[in-house]
Amino acid sequence: MRNTKINFSIIIANLLILVILALLTPGQASQNLDWFPIILFGFLIVFTMTFGMFLAGGMVSLLPMVAIAAYLRFGLVTTGWLIFACAWIHGSFRFFLSERLKLPFTATNPSERIRRIGVNAIMTTASILFGGYIYEQLGGGSPIANDYPILILVLGAGYFFVNYLLAGLYFLLVIEGGQIASFLHSLPELLLYEALPVLFAPLVALIYAELGWFYFVLLIIGLMVITYVTRGLNEASARLKRRVQELDSLQIVGQLLSASLEIDAIVDAIYEQVGRLMPANNFFIALYDRERDKVSFPIVVEAGVSRQRPARPVGNGLADYVWRTRQPLLLKQNVEETAVNLGVDLMGNETACWLGVPILQADESLGVIVVQSFSQFDIYDNWHRDILAAIAVQAAMAIQNARLYAQTGSALAQRAREMASILQTIHDGVLLLNKEWRVLTINRAFMKITGLLEDDLTGQSLVDGSRAAKTLLNRIGYYRPNLERDCEVLQQGEKQHIRQVVMIDSSGRHIERTLAPVHDREQKITGWLLVFRDITEEIEMVKAQEDMTHMVIHDLRSPLSVTLGSLETIGAWLEMGRMEDVNKLLGLAQVSGDRMLQLLNDLLDIYKFENGKIPLNVTNMPILPWLTEAKAQFSLVAAEVGIEIEIEVEQDLPLVTVDKEHMVRVLSNLVDNAIKFTPDGGKIRLWALDTSDDDVPIVLIGVSDTGTGIPPEDHERLFLKFQQNSLSRGRRQGTGLGLPYCKLAVEAHGGRIWVESQGIAGQGSTFVMQLPTLVEGN
Repeated sequence: MRNTKINFSIIIANLLILVILALLTPGQASQNLDWFPIILFGFLIVFTMTFGMFLAGGMVSLLPMVAIAAYLRFGLVTTGWLIFACAWIHGSFRFFLSERLKLPFTATNPSERIRRIGVNAIMTTASILFGGYIYEQLGGGSPIANDYPILILVLGAGYFFVNYLLAGLYFLLVIEGGQIASFLHSLPELLLYEALPVLFAPLVALIYAELGWFYFVLLIIGLMVITYVTRGLNEASARLKRRVQELDSLQIVGQLLSASLEIDAIVDAIYEQVGRLMPANNFFIALYDRERDKVSFPIVVEAGVSRQRPARPVGNGLADYVWRTRQPLLLKQNVEETAVNLGVDLMGNETACWLGVPILQADESLGVIVVQSFSQFDIYDNWHRDILAAIAVQAAMAIQNARLYAQTGSALAQRAREMASILQTIHDGVLLLNKEWRVLTINRAFMKITGLLEDDLTGQSLVDGSRAAKTLLNRIGYYRPNLERDCEVLQQGEKQHIRQVVMIDSSGRHIERTLAPVHDREQKITGWLLVFRDITEEIEMVKAQEDMTHMVIHDLRSPLSVTLGSLETIGAWLEMGRMEDVNKLLGLAQVSGDRMLQLLNDLLDIYKFENGKIPLNVTNMPILPWLTEAKAQFSLVAAEVGIEIEIEVEQDLPLVTVDKEHMVRVLSNLVDNAIKFTPDGGKIRLWALDTSDDDVPIVLIGVSDTGTGIPPEDHERLFLKFQQNSLSRGRRQGTGLGLPYCKLAVEAHGGRIWVESQGIAGQGSTFVMQLPTLVEGN
């Protein structure tokens, strides 16, 4: 399907070029065409198109120079028709003689060939049309008219801009294998080979115009000789470069494979080197286990992305065929047809080009290395097959050794790896010393805590008096006398370990340092172990807990004192018969009691939410009545301070799926906070907005005020327990529990809550809840 779309687009583009040429032609119908020079230029154009140098996935040649020379000789329209026709003639020429002449892009698939011919016709014709048009619009004339600078800057620049732009789009959208990066990297070299000869384009045009056809033929012969020789040198250079790259990669593969006994490291090394030598955007290695009759895939890459592919039984795919026959298989095209002829089942995506080689160890076939293309034919050739087979030979020994190691691995080596892994992954810093206080080993956590590197420490003595020793002692919070004294205590058996909290640098971190002796089997001390644990967060947590306890006690003591004081006064006033005053005190005691109960409820619900212990009684609740109820609840309180509460909602809002009790309480907390921080005469707006789309049903509900605002640095902190707005304290002191409760309650419904404010007085704040809505059909 992708190839069909690409071919259709190329056909449309060619037809568009023809339409443009047809529309431009009537304007030059009166000109008499001199067919002899046109035929000579046409021959030269076809030759330069055919015999060029292979670079960056395409051909570089003298075509730009010849095309611009033809334009200067014949004009825009004639040159456009000539280049378009020559592009298709050249394509047909290569169609029949490409194999014999060993031309690049030797595609044998008709569809692929037509595609490439069409792309070449589009690029060359569009380039000369654009460059010539811009040149003419700026008043450019013939080379005799002293417009040479304009020719180079305008005509050449316009030609190469369109040519390289179209080439880049082709590599990006059509060519598989990431060749766009190679193309961009080669642009300076492309310009060197193609742009510099353009300087001589006026000379080519003038030779025919001033000296005649005989000298022009001599020029053609000279260009042919130069082109052919240059092409031969380029091919020799490319072969040498490819051979050097091949040997270099094989050497690297050998070194990497011999240095590892891990399958994953081996296959990664193979893939990396294969990718240097050939397109490997689609690559996998299949390993066969005869005992289990299974095929595993330690590495699979599709479209340049690593994939996981589960193991499967041995089947009848192309990879299985290569494994059974123990012979490389290269299918440049017609993969499906060839697979049917071989009696092989096709698996996975439709493939345009496929190459697989067996991994052979003695008489055993261990697996298969496969590269393939899903869209390009003829992307691999015999050279790719041979080099992949050479890599497979080196891989076979490494894979066999890895398998033997995995089957018969030493328990000691395994244990050592486990201990090293544990040592490197634990969060506590570890420093192991011998008995003479010389560093044996450290782990990553120790380096992170102290800022020291392993290479600088291994073998370093702590007591040799050197500068490095003093630095290390300082970084672990010791002086030499203290270290010797602690070790002496441990040697005498007075303690099993010595644990202290130290601050080893100026960062304020608290480090728990534990010194313990290392014993051998006979319980003799053979070294010293220092373990460093960063307890800064624990200390801060303890302090936070103490602060929280203090705040809770303070917040409970105030209303409790009011309640107890009110009850004591009520007793006295009852004896005095002051009933009206008693009722006032009862109301005050009731308010204080409600405040204590609210605080305790908030603490209890926050704890339950944090531990997932609150069951939600979810129902479908309309939004407008919910907002109206909140407005009614606070209307009297707001009216006392001149604050206006208004509601703004969209029509036909969906229902929200929530626990009504908790969400009513959440909205009440938000409105109460808004009143607390909004000055007299301010405004509070309750609003709702449906932001649902086809995939996610969501509604936003907000509370906006005109209060003092909240600084951006306080936004996240406000939703932590016992935190307050640093900018203002409001009309009354809060407990710092309302917003944490709101956050936990909203998140328990699968939503989220946040605040929007710049901390500017008068602009206020907006608290927004994002809640799920009722899905239609539920």
